[in-house]
Amino acid sequence: MRKATREWVKKAEGDYRAAEMLLRGQDRLHDQSCFFFQQCAEKYLKVCLRSVKLQLPIPTISKICLSSLSPITSLSED
Repeated sequence: MRKATREWVKKAEGDYRAAEMLLRGQDRLHDQSCFFFQQCAEKYLKVCLRSVKLQLPIPTISKICLSSLSPITSLSED
């Protein structure tokens, strides 16, 4: 594994540990935990893309993911 890839894995694992701590802590910070789980997934996605020598900037990855979602056409208030 390349040095840069190992660094991304290390960062992803740090995000995962942070998410777990926030989720299992006394205050159970769900929103913040979800943020770190998302960050972890994004970094592991980057690792996967780099392993097949596909290097896209994260904003491009986000656009690809968002383009597969159906647009929200209307929101109703409760």
